[in-house]
Amino acid sequence: MRGALRRPLARVALGACLALGGTGAARAQGGWLDAEAGGVRWKTEAHATPSAELGELRGIWVDAFGPGFKTPDEIEALVADAEAMNLNALFVQVVRRGNCYCNRSTLPRAEDPALAPGFDPLEALIARARAAGLQVHAWVVTLALWGADAPPQDPAHPYNRHGPAAVGEANWLTVRYDGVTRPDRDVYLDPGHPAVHDYLAGVVRSLAENYDLDGVAIDRLRYPDFNSGALPSWGYNAVSLSRFAAETGAPIPPPPSDPVWTAWRREQVSALMRRLYEEIKAVDPTLWVSAATIAYGAPPEDETDFASSHAYKVVLQDWAGWAQGGFLDLNLPMNYKRADYPQAAVWFDAWNALAPRLAGEAQTAIATGLYLNDLPGSLAQLESVRRTEGVIGWVGYAYRSPERRALAGQVPFEASLAALARELTALGAPFAAAAAFGRPGPAAPAAVEAPLDTLVGAPENAPAAPWYAQAEVGGLVEGWEIR
Repeated sequence: MRGALRRPLARVALGACLALGGTGAARAQGGWLDAEAGGVRWKTEAHATPSAELGELRGIWVDAFGPGFKTPDEIEALVADAEAMNLNALFVQVVRRGNCYCNRSTLPRAEDPALAPGFDPLEALIARARAAGLQVHAWVVTLALWGADAPPQDPAHPYNRHGPAAVGEANWLTVRYDGVTRPDRDVYLDPGHPAVHDYLAGVVRSLAENYDLDGVAIDRLRYPDFNSGALPSWGYNAVSLSRFAAETGAPIPPPPSDPVWTAWRREQVSALMRRLYEEIKAVDPTLWVSAATIAYGAPPEDETDFASSHAYKVVLQDWAGWAQGGFLDLNLPMNYKRADYPQAAVWFDAWNALAPRLAGEAQTAIATGLYLNDLPGSLAQLESVRRTEGVIGWVGYAYRSPERRALAGQVPFEASLAALARELTALGAPFAAAAAFGRPGPAAPAAVEAPLDTLVGAPENAPAAPWYAQAEVGGLVEGWEIR
């Protein structure tokens, strides 16, 4: 098995050199980002389409935890609602938890009683949306693998093959330093396991190859929250530990406080993002590759301080590095904040202003939390987004919860959608007139020449770790947002 686990080293050690405050050197040279980390040099050429040519993105997230696109009638309603709001893009949760609301991907079909046998909701939605002039972006939840108490019925589901019952290299789950494997409702894959990279690369490539998409939206590409302390304490999969030990010579398990271990884990997330970008662009370089990224709480002071952000230092998601490194077309910071909380409103505007300054040649559109706000609050946030320099659009979360009363079940979501459409498209309102949104330029990233790294993947190579053998399911935490 050890010889089969091979990956270009450039895909395993580039996050720190990209990161603001990271350990490598990076500099822009005539449209190229040139960096060196661990003795490996890589280059990615910037191929940005000017935002003036793209138009304005007006989108909405459509999750798969309820009605949205699972039947022909739901698809008709979704497209009609999008047209009524003068939207131009649908971000549809095709991959929810290790399964697909589609028939032609590497994943098993979603086990959802709302799906009629043989019906392909993604194919049907694309056909109907295309006729209405709407883009369809496949929203792919990556590292969150499964969220129910009972396992999937399909034995081919990756949870059944590579979840808690799997042993050795076949176990792909991330583990917390204290042995917990379930931080909230979900179990998560470990981005330090090479097989996880191959698995997710196959997922996004199959979607890009088999469906006439406009883009792929990457979500949950980060380590979990719910750490055992103040420091990032996930990533203790046995294969990941063996790789870390082989690459650094450090004893394992390293403590969460080890800065080399923290940087290494962050690099795994960045390497995975780059791999997904390359796979999608190899199929169609004009597809949007976007990512839903973390914008929790207070933003950094300025663009030189991104290393202080929750994204960078806690969940180890260096989205500024992704954008500046040329393997993200469209950043979608999840700026989900209450408009009626004064401090949150200040943070909201500050994140909006900061994100495009961190984007390099990538584009920035702001995702806002419709589910947290009343309609006037969401309209005020949208107006703020549209005034922000460097931001090319907006994506509302979410279709089934267009205001907080709908989320609480106080009003039907259909009625809230109709009210939102009226507010968005009234005379003088933000979306009073329709608008188009384009596609990125056709050029793909430059190829990278780098030596291959033989990954030491066998868990038996790792020293005994009692906390690993005693892993248990942690307490489930219920939250407002379901992604």
